[in-house]
Amino acid sequence: MQYSIVEYPAVETTALADEFIEGYEGVRTKSLFLVNRKKNRSYLVIMDGAKELDLDSLAEQFGESRLSFGSPERLQPALGLEPGIVSPFEMLDPDPREVKLCFDEVILTERS
Repeated sequence: MQYSIVEYPAVETTALADEFIEGYEGVRTKSLFLVNRKKNRSYLVIMDGAKELDLDSLAEQFGESRLSFGSPERLQPALGLEPGIVSPFEMLDPDPREVKLCFDEVILTERS
């Protein structure tokens, strides 16, 4: 398998990120850092960048009453990243994290 590494600055939307990867093959994903209502559980959700997330449906699937986007202040201690950077690769860190990593099944079988 061949791959290319594309480095670009932190961006706030997938549309801005797309400017840096135009012309490359692959499935476009987005990483979302979510917390439950009590803010005692965190989730890193990786999904197709073109899909919209139904937070209510996802909360139900996770057995939560509500999910919301985690604040930058919660992101740094949870994943060890600076605000605005959300990456599943941070989950490879041997330091145990209290974040549940979740992939949308669809992206595991998609092709570009």
